Amino acid sequence: MFPVSYKKALKKMLYYNKGKHIAEQPETAQPSGGPSETHDVLSIEEGGQLDLPTLPSSYFESQKGIGESIDRAETFSPTSMARFQKWVKGTEISLAQAELQQQSYHNVHTRIQEAAKRKSKSRRVNQKGGVITVENARLRQQEKAEQEKAAAIKRAQKHIETSLNKAKAALNRRGISAGKAEKQKR
Repeated sequence: MFPVSYKKALKKMLYYNKGKHIAEQPETAQPSGGPSETHDVLSIEEGGQLDLPTLPSSYFESQKGIGESIDRAETFSPTSMARFQKWVKGTEISLAQAELQQQSYHNVHTRIQEAAKRKSKSRRVNQKGGVITVENARLRQQEKAEQEKAAAIKRAQKHIETSLNKAKAALNRRGISAGKAEKQKR
């Protein structure tokens, strides 16, 4: 592919940024009674700077950009337009899936934080009968927390181990069925 022309790239950047001011210069203080000057936006030829296009920061901005791209696709050839429209549909689907995944992650994260807060603020009994000091109560709380963490780690390891064994069994079954199919072909 040929390198992009510098002049064409600047023209396109100007075209896509036409609603924005390219380079704003701060107004200087004028002496009292003097005429006030307004600074116009400098063009590229006069030494002005050009803002680069900004990347979308949300799902809505991405959808808006895709919609604008579809509107400009009228200049494409029929085959290019069909391919572009397929690409745009796939991109929209991917963006929607990413948005849903982000929302579900946020919901799970919030639930976990709320559960941790509930556990820490619950009124569980640390002692049964007798006198307990603050230091002993804190030590017991730490011990219980460590025991809960150890139990959670043990459960997670057990879950990982069982899922691995299930995956191995599924692969083994596939291998057996593939061997049977191979024997039937002979």
